Amino acid sequence: MRLFEDFRAWKVALISFGEGLDFSTSMGKLFYQLSGAFAEFEKDTIRERVKAGLRNAKAKGKQLGRPRVTVDATRIGRLRSQGLSWARIATQLGVGEGTVYRLAHASAKNPTGVASLSRYLQAAD
Repeated sequence: MRLFEDFRAWKVALISFGEGLDFSTSMGKLFYQLSGAFAEFEKDTIRERVKAGLRNAKAKGKQLGRPRVTVDATRIGRLRSQGLSWARIATQLGVGEGTVYRLAHASAKNPTGVASLSRYLQAAD
């Protein structure tokens, strides 16, 4: 739909020979508007279904999102001091590289222990 708007702004006529539509005519404009309305309707319907499904799953007590993982930030520090790369550490710990990097930097800023890093322990990679 954005492409059609761009064409209109550039004063370019779009003609589809396959469908026999000239979007510069009144019939083509009607088809364009109907297509846009149906696309928006479909997008909204999908959004409503997803939200209803999430509400239903939550009501049944299902845990949504990725499962939590526990990663010891001190172990990351030890592995890093041994010269291992972030990717290698992540592979050894079974988590994503971003998770390892975030944990290492969070513990460097707040070295009070692993418990204070609980918000970082959900694997986001």
